[in-house]
Amino acid sequence: MNDAGSLEGDLLIVDRTIEPLNNHAVIARINDEQTVKRSGIYTEAASLVQEHPGSKPIVIPPVMDFRTPRVVTYVIRKTA
Repeated sequence: MNDAGSLEGDLLIVDRTIEPLNNHAVIARINDEQTVKRSGIYTEAASLVQEHPGSKPIVIPPVMDFRTPRVVTYVIRKTA
């Protein structure tokens, strides 16, 4: 999520108590892989949105093993 302000090696702090809303940065588990994306809500389906311009949302079908995303609240970057 370089375009969203987090870079490789950053430490992401998440809050499990926040319900993800549209456009929240989240850590989600899809089919045993973790990813950091923006949450999206389109009609009745959840989706994950990439920060790259022109990328299409990843719609989460009911058959996909999708775990409740964690909302990213802080990004800690090592400066040295």
